[in-house]
Amino acid sequence: MLGLADPLQFGFESLLPPLLAIILAIATRQVVLPLAAGVFSGAVLLARADAEKSLIDSFVIFANAIDASLRDFDHLQTLAFTLLLGAMVGVMEIGGGIEALIRKLSRWIRSRRSAQAMISLSGLAIFFDDYANTLLIGGTMRSTADRFGLSRAKLAYLVDSTAAPVAGLSLVSTWAAIEISYMSEGLADAGITAPSAGFALFIQSIPYRFYPILAIVMVFLISITGRDFGAMKRAEETSANRSPNPAIPDEETAPPRPPLLWLAAVLPIVSCVAALGTTLVVTGWQPDLNVASAGVLQTTI
Repeated sequence: MLGLADPLQFGFESLLPPLLAIILAIATRQVVLPLAAGVFSGAVLLARADAEKSLIDSFVIFANAIDASLRDFDHLQTLAFTLLLGAMVGVMEIGGGIEALIRKLSRWIRSRRSAQAMISLSGLAIFFDDYANTLLIGGTMRSTADRFGLSRAKLAYLVDSTAAPVAGLSLVSTWAAIEISYMSEGLADAGITAPSAGFALFIQSIPYRFYPILAIVMVFLISITGRDFGAMKRAEETSANRSPNPAIPDEETAPPRPPLLWLAAVLPIVSCVAALGTTLVVTGWQPDLNVASAGVLQTTI
């Protein structure tokens, strides 16, 4: 067998771990187990490539890889950022701030087109995480869509086509944290070890993110023009035949609870963005005095 030092030893087999992870993720609609299966299949390939190792050693390689990943400081920073960001969104949701903000904006809705535009704008407001965006906007705007005769298919399209794209373009999101971490690792392997190299590369890549940019543009074009195509057009025609009832308030079926304050959503977001801007200015103004903090910033944003 070829030694592990030979970079050409695997060939097409090197694609098997990611392909396995992707296929299992699509089949199971899960993430963790397919990724673990992909890592383990890679461990099997490594063990098989070494003549001195057996298949049982695959479990050792797998365990060592997981242990090294969990102990990596950059990975821990990314995990901490994701957890704290999720906690902030959770507080905003539990406090009713996001729902109150959307309800306040919903007062401007007067037609099907304005309802679509408002759903799209609401999708841009939750730029921290695509899953939080989908859950919050989809759940909150569902009754608004029903009031103006929008189909559930159109609601799903508007929400999904703003959730992931806006998270992929935002500097403060769980997507950005993961991508910057991966970029930093790749640059380090290439010999580029500047603390802010990953963050700089992420910013430079934004103009070339054609899918999220075009997805957001298409959402607003469809919302403003009211044009639909194919199966979506049929779903909208069927839904439009139902009598809309704008007089029904969104909260009619909700249980009684204290008044919701939209500031409970605005203040956390403003505070987070202000802290980010301040940190960027401080670390950029005196880079020689605080290069380390720039590295922390680019791995936690």
